[in-house]
Amino acid sequence: MIFVDPRIRFNYATYYIKGIEEVTGQQVQFTVEPFQEITCKNIAEYFSGVPIVVDDKKIFIDYCDYDYILDDRYNWCDVYAKVNCTAQQLQERPKLLAIGPGFGIQLYSPIKTIVKGWKNYRLCDSHFGIPFKRYLGDYIYSFVRRRRIEQYEKRDEIVNGNYIFHVSILWNKRLQDQTTNAQRAAFLKVSKEIGMHVDGGLVYLEKSGGEIKNYSKYKSKYKEFLISKRINPDVYIKKTKRSLCAFNAPSVGLCHGWKLAEYLCMGKAIISVPLTRELPAPIHCLHIVHSPSEIKLAIVDLKTDEKYRMQLEKDSLLYYKEHLSPTAVIENILNHCST
Repeated sequence: MIFVDPRIRFNYATYYIKGIEEVTGQQVQFTVEPFQEITCKNIAEYFSGVPIVVDDKKIFIDYCDYDYILDDRYNWCDVYAKVNCTAQQLQERPKLLAIGPGFGIQLYSPIKTIVKGWKNYRLCDSHFGIPFKRYLGDYIYSFVRRRRIEQYEKRDEIVNGNYIFHVSILWNKRLQDQTTNAQRAAFLKVSKEIGMHVDGGLVYLEKSGGEIKNYSKYKSKYKEFLISKRINPDVYIKKTKRSLCAFNAPSVGLCHGWKLAEYLCMGKAIISVPLTRELPAPIHCLHIVHSPSEIKLAIVDLKTDEKYRMQLEKDSLLYYKEHLSPTAVIENILNHCST
């Protein structure tokens, strides 16, 4: 029997629900009963991860953007599987397992998703502190902004050697503006300077709800690549596959962003700044850069050396299949439950 706590941020948990159902061949059952020791009274606890019980083994999958460990969850579980952990934490915490990034996916049809969200909220009962509107919104997000994983995995586009596509949100946080925003803007700027056809841009959200009160300064700071709305997910997937390469930078809290997992799943050649969090296994398929000048050289390398680009694409897909796919992640977790 597989039990999953319904007090979860569904659009983050879908990746792992799919994996556990594929590995075990069973559908998960949502119930609060085995998880009475775990509290979920505020947004931080709601965002923390997904508790699972498989054959009496307690698993906590921490998909939080930050590197801290939740002691109550850690003490409760047999395996604490974390997306964003550090090397030091792995040495200090014997139950900790690095699983690397995943990303939100669509699991069910829109109607089934909404019905499941309504039923699961009722299961949460008095053990929950999250408003229904917020809770259901995360279910709706999973089919409005996400797509089934098979759509990401499908090899249905030919790479265009003169085309660069990148779309990302301008994060309204000081650290991310100095790192993530600046690095992504540099990638777009360099791509344009060397004559690539650049498509996409940086999404400015009027209601960002972030840290920087003068967020409007982004309108001038990033005006060359500013776009005012999110792109359709189907278009995003299609154009990312067509792009010469993808660019990765750690995101909120210097975490592994969803984009890294998406790019590996799509088998992209990836230019990346150094990663700041651990992965389940060493990765050798990223072209690592430290500056705009190195970004420029990387793009030129991938444009002029098709063999090199295709090798990175092949290695990206292999890494995803062996270490980051939903089934690979769950198999890794269940193997650690047995040791």
